[in-house]
Amino acid sequence: IVSYSNDVLFKGDGTLALTNKINWVGSATLNSVGVSAYSKIIFTIDEVDDTDTYILNLELTKKSPHNFGIGLRIDSKEAVSLLLDLGLNTHKLTGVKFDLSTKLSYNPWVKAVVSFVPRVFPRFNVSYRFKSTYLRTDIDGAAYSTTSYLKHQVRAYFSEFHSLNIGTQLGLEADYNTINAFFSKDNHASDDADNASLALYGSFKFDNRDAPYLSKRGVALTFVGKWRFYDFYEKYKGLQYGDILFTFDSYIPLFNERLVIQPQLYASALIGTHSYPLFYSNLV
Repeated sequence: IVSYSNDVLFKGDGTLALTNKINWVGSATLNSVGVSAYSKIIFTIDEVDDTDTYILNLELTKKSPHNFGIGLRIDSKEAVSLLLDLGLNTHKLTGVKFDLSTKLSYNPWVKAVVSFVPRVFPRFNVSYRFKSTYLRTDIDGAAYSTTSYLKHQVRAYFSEFHSLNIGTQLGLEADYNTINAFFSKDNHASDDADNASLALYGSFKFDNRDAPYLSKRGVALTFVGKWRFYDFYEKYKGLQYGDILFTFDSYIPLFNERLVIQPQLYASALIGTHSYPLFYSNLV
């Protein structure tokens, strides 16, 4: 509860003079909801009887600190996929957090993240991700090659202060990619396709959609950049290259939100040397 005197809250004509402060309270409320610690935050301003003082009241509804989710996806590429997520201390503002998520499907993956959130400094995270992928390449409508490969990825990075719409990450990423099986019409050898690299990693995300799924309005923008400055394999020593990913999704409601138009833009590029390991020129 915060008290304000009459001359601070109101102008001489009786109109509200604390517009900037009220806007600040609204922004702080949205940011607090954005960190997922509270499911609902309501603020009101009440007048104290026979005084020139007004009281700002905040009503906070806390979320459960832990999280569990399960989902089912059906598509034409992988048929059926089962998604699971377990979060410990996910909705706490500070301290140590743990999240484990996995996708059980034709191309499965699993990801674990441990985070430390101090009161002042940005969050520090360490993550590990494993993915198994089966890839088929077609040329002129006919199968040319099939590849099965494994990807291990470790990241150590700092991420943003508490924010509702903006997410940032900056840190180091280590990748290890290995061919599990490779078949092609030309029987090209793939023994030299394995790759392990170290990269500087950064990302920026902006998302003000009204809902994470089936959105009706808002935009979602993502920019991810990586610069691979060191390779653990001798044959790739000296190569320095990077990859860039940009995505943009917009949701435009029409006819009283009965119809939503969703323009999308996806772009990726490799920069640096003209010679790239197989995984970054074809498979990533």
